[in-house]
Amino acid sequence: MTEKTVYRVGEVRKDKWGHRQIWHVCVDCGKERWVNFINNKPKSLRCFYCARQKAGKALQTLKRQPTQALGTVENPQIGDTRYGDEIGYQQSMRHIFVQCPMCKKTRWVRYVKDKPRNTMCQHCSAKLYQTGKRPANWKGGRINTGDYTIVRIYPSSPYFPMADKRGYVGEHRLIIAKELNRCLDSNEIVHHINGDKYDNRRENLLLVSAREHKTSYLSGYRQGYLDGIEKGIELGGHNGKDNLQNVESGILS
Repeated sequence: MTEKTVYRVGEVRKDKWGHRQIWHVCVDCGKERWVNFINNKPKSLRCFYCARQKAGKALQTLKRQPTQALGTVENPQIGDTRYGDEIGYQQSMRHIFVQCPMCKKTRWVRYVKDKPRNTMCQHCSAKLYQTGKRPANWKGGRINTGDYTIVRIYPSSPYFPMADKRGYVGEHRLIIAKELNRCLDSNEIVHHINGDKYDNRRENLLLVSAREHKTSYLSGYRQGYLDGIEKGIELGGHNGKDNLQNVESGILS
């Protein structure tokens, strides 16, 4: 087993490229290592990690903006702004001391673009989110899907049994249910008279049974499908001709 070579502080040598080096001690952490010896002095007084840490702190100091401190770190006042490392956080980003407008709880929050990221605490924010008043991009719980427009309703609504597991119901069904003052059954269909499933005006909605909807209106959808196929044939399409033959033979119905 080879013995570890012991160097003395201040010892000078040449590396394999002929550069002069000196055995030096880091002034911060006390770590000993070889450093390039230029003009009879060490190139760096600190090791790599200590030098990088000091440079990072100096850079943060240069980029820092002035803060406003009305109170102390232990007893801050509303509106105080400080950096994270000043108030015990690991990150050094700016924070402001705010008060929740609902529960009056005070805390430090991120200070971004000269305004708090959020003034409401997490508990109050979650409470408002459950009532549909949050988040900021909330559009009233109205979503246009690929088929229909659906709206959000809540357990307190008498029409909540019509909702899916997410709490959404078709807007066209909700409009008719409110007019009848009752929930619609699953076999009751709300038909769009003009065929536009996003047109939920009351005069465009008609309540029919599932059987009536199938016998009276699906034939119109089928005729529109045939018209589209014939138009494709006129434009020179080949698949449309095959589909038309399948419809006439009863394969597609």
